[in-house]
Amino acid sequence: MSLFDDASLVLIPDGAKDGRLYSIRPIEELGGEEVTNGDFATDSDWTKASNWTISGGAAIADGSSQGALSQNITTSVIGKKYKISFTISNYNSGDIRMYYGGQFTPFVSSNGVHSATITATTTEATLMTSINTPFNGYIDNVSVKEAIVPNGDFTFTRGSNLAATRVDENGLIEKGRENLLLQSNQFDTTWATSSASVTSGQSGYDGSNNAWLLTATNTFNRVQQSIGVSGVKRFSVYAKANTNDYLLLGSFEGAHYYATFNLATGAVDSNNINAISPSIEDVGNGWYRCSATWVNTTTEVRIGTVDASGQVAWASTTSGSIYIQDAQLEVGLVATDYIETGATTAQAGILEDLPRIDYSGGASCPALLLEPQRSNLVTQSEYIDSSVGWTLASVSVTDNATTSPEGVTNASKLTSTANFSKTTEVLSLSATTTYTASFWVKDISAGSSVSFVAFDQTNTATLKNENFSSDISTTEWKRLEYSFTTTTAATIQVQFVRDLNSGEEIYVYGFQLEAGSYPTSYIPTYGSSVTRSADSCSKTSATALIGQTEGTIFCDFVFNGNPTNADYNFMILGATGSDFINIAGYNKSLYARVFNGTLQGTINALQMVAGTRYKVAVAYAENDVKMYVNGVDEGSDTSVSIPATSEVAFYRPVFMHSADVNQALVFKTRLSNTELAALTTI
Repeated sequence: MSLFDDASLVLIPDGAKDGRLYSIRPIEELGGEEVTNGDFATDSDWTKASNWTISGGAAIADGSSQGALSQNITTSVIGKKYKISFTISNYNSGDIRMYYGGQFTPFVSSNGVHSATITATTTEATLMTSINTPFNGYIDNVSVKEAIVPNGDFTFTRGSNLAATRVDENGLIEKGRENLLLQSNQFDTTWATSSASVTSGQSGYDGSNNAWLLTATNTFNRVQQSIGVSGVKRFSVYAKANTNDYLLLGSFEGAHYYATFNLATGAVDSNNINAISPSIEDVGNGWYRCSATWVNTTTEVRIGTVDASGQVAWASTTSGSIYIQDAQLEVGLVATDYIETGATTAQAGILEDLPRIDYSGGASCPALLLEPQRSNLVTQSEYIDSSVGWTLASVSVTDNATTSPEGVTNASKLTSTANFSKTTEVLSLSATTTYTASFWVKDISAGSSVSFVAFDQTNTATLKNENFSSDISTTEWKRLEYSFTTTTAATIQVQFVRDLNSGEEIYVYGFQLEAGSYPTSYIPTYGSSVTRSADSCSKTSATALIGQTEGTIFCDFVFNGNPTNADYNFMILGATGSDFINIAGYNKSLYARVFNGTLQGTINALQMVAGTRYKVAVAYAENDVKMYVNGVDEGSDTSVSIPATSEVAFYRPVFMHSADVNQALVFKTRLSNTELAALTTI
């Protein structure tokens, strides 16, 4: 029998959703359904406050109050676990959770299936909703079942922004994305018209009848939406000519800036003001996706029609129409796949609390990417221009010049206009701190002198000078990484690309500078420094999965950095409090440790090397702890008291994580030394 068959918990990262990482063992086993009419097929069985109605197979809350929806079901049993789930649709505002057995599920405020497992603390027969901010939306498929064997899924948190990225199965960088517009294809709601009318139900680019007819009724016609977005952002819409041939996209930034598109010829019009890289993409049947980028604070986006090119024509156009559909405003230099929005913005890609299943390095099998908190201090990581903080000496920049490591056309081309050119970010950095710069490069015609330089402007000292001409290629992107340490608080010239000689060219993408001795995954920025919070991944209420007097933990990981004067965890039983068993490290040193109120013992193993894979197992029993690494016995401790624990995690508060996890196992028995050697052999 395989050792995997004996494991009480098996995590192999290959499935995740927002806030949850799936384990393949234990297999969840549920009891019978306790809720009657949980699908709201009829208006019966539920007690409704005045803010609730049941209609069309859903319970509908109108947002007028915090009143509850409830039903008497089977009385809960203290100590038993129950899985509570429900579906939210047509979400507009507010939040909601469920109460049963003396316990509340977490508040939720988005469309989708929401579930939580609670342990009953009271004998309770009432299942009811609980609302903090008045909830406006639909719920359906309400379910309560006893969790006879709870699942082994891990809960996951990272923060409240879209700063995280991963490398996907195609080897491309994947970001979090958000359509910042409301009612993105409902132009008669949040949108306002000026000297124009809109008519729904038109034939669309996607075969639907979801397009709109935009008709001019006077000069400066437009449909517009008020918004406040600073930094680099891309505005896009699908459009088709009708009686007018031209589309105008505008960004109001204290003045009206715009781009114009010829929908008859499929060309970007030459009459544009402050629009960066306007583009038009043929999507068939006379439809085009038109987009442009602006960099200042946008307070209003505008869509208009004109009967000839340019601003002058817009000022004189009083009639005519075009078709429009699916508007999107998003940060960045390019338009990405459309995301439909309603009363709130909508997101896609790597969301705030989505576990990152990562394929870096061309991996065929993914790993769970877990990283400490880091900030990208470069305020514009993709848009390179002197107007947004870059210092450009003898270099010109072509935006959106080629396909980037992201798989879209948002990489820049640097062209040197004289010898010894520099592309520089000037930053105020802290004293005696190690920083790491990273960026992607693809060569075109760079000479032998091209380099990275970190120059201390305050103390007139060079902190780093590295020639990278031999490290780059004309056929593939390479991420370059350079670390340097400051001596005092100082102004530092981070010369990412220096000494391209006249006429030489190079592609670049994704500039990053972070405090730390090694680079972490890319953090995009579009106008200000951005912080990606630490990844937190744990399985709580796991007492039944953990051997309380004996057991084994195993973690297969790739060490992804060389932290300085820092403790970090790879895997731990008991992440909070003073009772735990862990696999951890300090700087590059790998160790295992047992705490039971006080320190019981530490087994110190090898010195790790960044980028290296380690398979580590720690077996424990009273006065018997053994550690194996990559098939080798790294030591034992024979004077140890084993703590009781109820949580499996990959972090400990204030202790960061520094690895890509390939696999994690928990056993309720102390494996033999022969089994430990077999389990950990590479």
